[in-house]
Amino acid sequence: MENQEIEQMKDVQPELVQEQVSTPPFVDNVKTYAKKAFAFVKKWEIFFFLALISVFAVILRVKLFEYMSGDMWGALLPWFESIDRYGGIWGVGKLYAEGVPADILAKYPGSYNCDYAPTYLYFMAVLTYFTGKPIVLIKWLSVIFDLVLALFAGLIVRHFKKSDTAFALTFSAVLFLPTVFLNSAVWGQCDQMYVAFILMSLYCMLKEKPRACMVTFAIAFALKIQAVFFLPVLVLAVVKGKLPLWSVFFAALTYFITGLPAMMGGATFKQAYFTFVMQMDRFPALTLQAPNLYTWIGYLAPDNIHRNAIASGMLWGSIAITGIAMLPLYRAKFDIKDDGVWLMITAFFAAFMPFIMPHMHERYWFLSDIALLIILVLNHKKWLPCVALMGGSLYVVMMYLYQTNFLSVAQVSIFMLLGLFGLGQMLMEHVKKITVGEEDPSPLFDRVKQVEENGTEPQVETGTEEIVEETTAKQTAEVAENA
Repeated sequence: MENQEIEQMKDVQPELVQEQVSTPPFVDNVKTYAKKAFAFVKKWEIFFFLALISVFAVILRVKLFEYMSGDMWGALLPWFESIDRYGGIWGVGKLYAEGVPADILAKYPGSYNCDYAPTYLYFMAVLTYFTGKPIVLIKWLSVIFDLVLALFAGLIVRHFKKSDTAFALTFSAVLFLPTVFLNSAVWGQCDQMYVAFILMSLYCMLKEKPRACMVTFAIAFALKIQAVFFLPVLVLAVVKGKLPLWSVFFAALTYFITGLPAMMGGATFKQAYFTFVMQMDRFPALTLQAPNLYTWIGYLAPDNIHRNAIASGMLWGSIAITGIAMLPLYRAKFDIKDDGVWLMITAFFAAFMPFIMPHMHERYWFLSDIALLIILVLNHKKWLPCVALMGGSLYVVMMYLYQTNFLSVAQVSIFMLLGLFGLGQMLMEHVKKITVGEEDPSPLFDRVKQVEENGTEPQVETGTEEIVEETTAKQTAEVAENA
């Protein structure tokens, strides 16, 4: 009956009907605020997602903080306490000059004097000004750089794909990659620190910022000698004209500056700039559970005398082998403006060099793991070599931390070798397809070409499933002319 009355009133007094059926003002206000809140969340959804992922990643790591690794007990904790006793930042040099105090050495049986680069110890010295358990503070430093590592891995992917979704996927994958959170939260190691700076260096190179590229690489090298795995990329970039020769000066200057505070505190020149020599003296073994070539050579040379001779010779031999591996890339006339090739070269040498060099630890494929993960995000079709190498890297880390033993290191090295061959094939296919002068210079990763009629720079499409680059016929012609 009420509905009939309203229908009748529609013909007579429509304004009155509108007033009777309208919602109360406060409901309209709630709807308005809800729409504004939804629009705000929609606009910044990527940041909310990254914040949520970061919280979950940090919680996971905090739960693992209590694990005491051998490196933490025998090295990091006694060095931390020594630096704290010696006075913080300026105590770094004193740690080199006077060593770990005798009472601290006695407190940690099996510990030894410092042989890490001073740049890492500067970060550790900053931690001494905070209150808290030393093991927790040291691991927090690594966790912070986990986030930095994930950030720059995501930025590199976004450089290619121009997609927030791809950025978020990469950021999340890095944070939850087992080799990453095991390294920081369980092991308490600092590999994510130097690798984060290497990713910064690669990102700056892709963005054509040579000074920043060289400065960040020098910091990475000052943190860990393993940054040398990225050196072939920079050498090729300089000799092929991707980076100017003068930029090398900034790398040398930065590295020189990193050693000055330690020398001012009492460290010698060798201690400030060549700590990696001390590390090789302390760990003379051909391999320290690294699944590389030397797991097999060790069977052929069971006594230490022959092993030391092989290690001494192969250290220089591996440098020569690396140079030989660089030669085809140097001679190839590929388009140096193709950013995908530099990512591929980074991944290859990050996996290749620890396989052929002696004195390698099991965790030295950390840079390789991150570079391969980036490639997987950009091109999941090339998954097999990436999974073989990343799986082998994870296995030997688990072997060290949790005594996983259903495969031997020598057996794992076979998977690493096969993965390395596959990765090398991927690289050479990529190089061949972007060689200047071929009719179809499309790279291994599908490129998006959108040449505009007015001759301006092509616009990059978003959300593609492969690496995306900006290329023009004018750029290709310029490279061919210069070659």
